[in-house]
Amino acid sequence: MARHEGRVVFVRYALPGERVRVRVTAERQSYWHAEVIEVLDPSPDRIESLCPIAGVTGAGCCDLAFAAPEAARALKAQVVADQLKRLGGYNWFGAVEPLSDAGPTGWRTRVRLEVGPYCRVGFHRYHSSSLVTDLHCGQLPARMLDGLNSGRAWPPGGQVNVVLDDDGQRHVMLTVRHGRRVATSAVEGESRAVQRVGGRIWRVPVTAFGRRIAMRRRCTAAWSPIGRRLLPA
Repeated sequence: MARHEGRVVFVRYALPGERVRVRVTAERQSYWHAEVIEVLDPSPDRIESLCPIAGVTGAGCCDLAFAAPEAARALKAQVVADQLKRLGGYNWFGAVEPLSDAGPTGWRTRVRLEVGPYCRVGFHRYHSSSLVTDLHCGQLPARMLDGLNSGRAWPPGGQVNVVLDDDGQRHVMLTVRHGRRVATSAVEGESRAVQRVGGRIWRVPVTAFGRRIAMRRRCTAAWSPIGRRLLPA
C-alpha cells in the first residue's frame, strides 16, 4: 500500500519500502489500484520469482513468489493480525511458521485448469478470462502437468482437474457443460485419488476443492489429540 497526494494506492507486485513506477489499473473515489511496471529501489526481501509464469502480465497465481519465503510469511501474518484487530478488536503478535518441510515450491498437488478457445488448458490471468497456457507454475511438483497441451485438443470452455495423489499416481478429469447438463469423465487415472493421513486411507474425488488436503490433515492431527478420530473423509 502506498500514498500519492493523500490518496491510498494498492500496488500489486511491490514490497514495503520499495520505490517503483506503477500503472494505475482502477480508480475509486478514495483509492486507486495499480501494478508495478518498474522496480527502482528493490527491497532486500525481493528475490527472483519462484514461479516462472506469475507476474504482472502472467498468470494470477503465486502472488508473493517474488518475496523471500520468510518475508512472505511475515506479510501474510501482518494481514491476519490487521483483520483480527479491525474485525474483532484482538491484538495478535504471533509468528507464522512453515506447516511442513515441503518448501516454498512444489507443494500443491491439486489444480483446476480452464480450457481456452484454442483447445489448450491454462491458468487465468489476474482478474481476466484470458489464459496463460505455459503450465510451469511454481506451486506444482515438477512434471505434474506434463503433456496436457501436447497432442491433445481439449473442448473449449471445459475444465480440467489434475491431482497427484499420495501414491504418486496422476489423475486427470475433464468437465464439460452442455446447457444445464454437466458431463465429467476420467482422462487419466481414476475419478478418486488416494490420500493417506495418520495411518488411514481416503479416496477423495479428483474434482473436490483443495490444494494439499493430506498436508493439512497431518498438521491438524498433530495439533489435536482427537483430530485423527474427527477428521472427515
